[in-house]
Amino acid sequence: MGHCVGPCSRPGGRLALPVRSGALASSFRARQLAATGRRRLSVCASTFEELRTVASETVASAQSKLPLLEQAKNTAERAKQPAEDAERAWQDSHAKLTSLQQETASAMKQLRQDVVAAAGGEAKATHSLLERLTAERLENYRAQNNLITALDWKVYAPRELPLHSIPGGRCIYQLAAAEHEGTRYAVVALGMANPFLVDNLSSLLLHWGCSEGEHSGWMQPPKGWHTSPGVSTPTGSLAWETVFGAYAPVMQGEQVVEAASYSVVLQIPLEGVLALRGGIKCVLKRTDGGQPEWIKAGHHNSADFFLDFSPVINRFERRRREAQAAALAKARAAGLLKDEEEEEEEEEAAAAAKAAAAGKGAKGSAADEEAESKAKAKAAAERKARKAKKKAEEPPPLPEEEPAYESRLPGWVSRVDHFAQLSDIPRERGMAQRLKCLTALAAAISKAGGSRSDAARAVLDRCRDADGLLQQHDLAELSSRAAQQEKEQLQAIYRSASDESGHLMHELTSAAEAARRTAVKLRGRETEVTHRDLEAVAQQTAEELLKRNTGGIWPFKEERQLVFVQQTVMEVSGIDAAVVVQVYVEGTKAAVLAATVPPPPPTVEEAHSAAAGAEAGGEGSDGDDTGDEKGGKKKAVAKKKKKEEPPATFDYVVVGISVAEEFPDGLLSTPLIMHMGLVSHQHAKWQPPPEKWASLPESNAPSPSGAAMHVPFQRYTMRAEDGAPVFVDPTLFALALRMPLRECLEKGVRGVEFVLKCSDGNWRSWKQNHGQSCNFYAELPVPMP
Repeated sequence: MGHCVGPCSRPGGRLALPVRSGALASSFRARQLAATGRRRLSVCASTFEELRTVASETVASAQSKLPLLEQAKNTAERAKQPAEDAERAWQDSHAKLTSLQQETASAMKQLRQDVVAAAGGEAKATHSLLERLTAERLENYRAQNNLITALDWKVYAPRELPLHSIPGGRCIYQLAAAEHEGTRYAVVALGMANPFLVDNLSSLLLHWGCSEGEHSGWMQPPKGWHTSPGVSTPTGSLAWETVFGAYAPVMQGEQVVEAASYSVVLQIPLEGVLALRGGIKCVLKRTDGGQPEWIKAGHHNSADFFLDFSPVINRFERRRREAQAAALAKARAAGLLKDEEEEEEEEEAAAAAKAAAAGKGAKGSAADEEAESKAKAKAAAERKARKAKKKAEEPPPLPEEEPAYESRLPGWVSRVDHFAQLSDIPRERGMAQRLKCLTALAAAISKAGGSRSDAARAVLDRCRDADGLLQQHDLAELSSRAAQQEKEQLQAIYRSASDESGHLMHELTSAAEAARRTAVKLRGRETEVTHRDLEAVAQQTAEELLKRNTGGIWPFKEERQLVFVQQTVMEVSGIDAAVVVQVYVEGTKAAVLAATVPPPPPTVEEAHSAAAGAEAGGEGSDGDDTGDEKGGKKKAVAKKKKKEEPPATFDYVVVGISVAEEFPDGLLSTPLIMHMGLVSHQHAKWQPPPEKWASLPESNAPSPSGAAMHVPFQRYTMRAEDGAPVFVDPTLFALALRMPLRECLEKGVRGVEFVLKCSDGNWRSWKQNHGQSCNFYAELPVPMP
């Protein structure tokens, strides 16, 4: 329930408070000035009439914006329902589209699996297409580079490279031997592909060089080499990089991009070391992921691929040996006639010598026979040496000639019209394009015949069904896009109206705030709630608590009063508000008078009586025992009366706490709770209040730990003398605490710490410098032990 804090008596808005006694009021004002410093009056630059004119204009401006605000709100309200209907329609359309997308994706996945099975499996289909590609690339290269007129052209069977870094991928190369214009070449077509109907690689480069063998180092290729595609760049001093070309099989007039592969053709002259042995060393370089990724041979992706030229080198070596053997045979045939004539002449000479020897004696005959046998042995040894030397000079035998390549590909591969070159394999392909590729493959497999043709025809029928499903998907996508566009247009209209309404509301609020501040200035203030207002309500709450806790029964009711001790003003963190804490001590009237009123000076009669008593005391000392006894009795009676009178003391401390925003805006509203605890010093551990403590409003809600209390604030408003509100909503909150001094002294309590809990659940504390905050703290007038 709200309470009125007295009438507003002056333009400054100072609340009318109960009048204190002169001494108490002067004491309060002195301590207030000592605590807060002397106030300086702010000088207003505008006159009262100017302020009132500005206030009137501001109010008129705010009132003129009200119709526009209502109109903007109505427009926003009218646009809200169509926007919500469009949102629901789009959600329904999008849900249908999502369902069709899932159904289409599932159907496409199953179709792909069935097409792969009809093609003979993933590995076989991938290898077959790659083999067809390398063979076609060699034939096209031969035609494009004028190798048709080559004296020799032979294509060998493809060989597979050990590719393990791409599961299911294949990498093969196919050699061809060519001799053109007296130069012998090894032409090699290298092909690379992902698993059949799986997303392909992109942006591949061939990093290559020549080598004497698989385990030898890299070296530059001989001069006169060529590549296709013809884009090659040197990398270092021993290697080159050549761009791979992307090729897609064309079936039924459609480019089956799903089955595309990479290929590159190299033409290397067989000169130098390569005329005897060697080949090409290479690795693959992938750049579509940003950083280069190397694709190498072996299970650990760590070795170089080696393209062995041995079949081509052996072919040309065999041809060289055959020509050499033919020439040697011809030379031997010519030399054989000459040898026979020489042998005949030798035989005739030998016969004549034998006849002459026959005419001689037996002694000469024996000597001739011995010489003849020695000559024959020497000739046989020479012939044996010549044969051994000839055999040593002969080269080692060559392996058998590999047969020429004969295509043994599946029937559906022969349905490939040709391979079309692509700029690169696209990364994103629509479902319609994928379905066309699957349909073309299924049609080729079904027309190829064989055991899988029936399964391929069934897959082809399902491809047609999937085409109808895909058309439904496209229609749903168009409907969803149209609904989304309509939704976005209506939401744009609604947002525009809402933004205009918010803008006008902001302008209206700013105008109202300006009028509010101008009204405050007209009353001579800077804010609606000042520190003086907070001081007044804190004092009023403390006095109400005093009246409620005064003991006794009338007319014997004990009269008690408050004496102001100190005041603390603290800013609240997070909002423009302040907390005022006033500390009082409570005691009897005598204690208050003793503390606040100085003792009165002695009267003339009391001075004369005191002088006479002093003279009488002096005369008694000369021997008047009677006077001495009388004076002693009077002093004893006076001392006894003085001892019987109780001393005037303060037995309670009363704390009045008030809080309010400078311009109340609802940030502080009921219920506003103070969470408090008693401490021996600031930042010390909280203690529960003494047993005989009291509060206004009353509270009996301890925290779960028992070390703190929750006390609700009471709401106050300011009213003018006629009961009208002073400002728009000048709301203040206050409470009071009353605690016995003796118990506080016994517990070692020296102060009160508290925080504020607002109705929105936020906790407010004491604002410090540099954005810091801490608990509010009020020091109690408890003497130190």
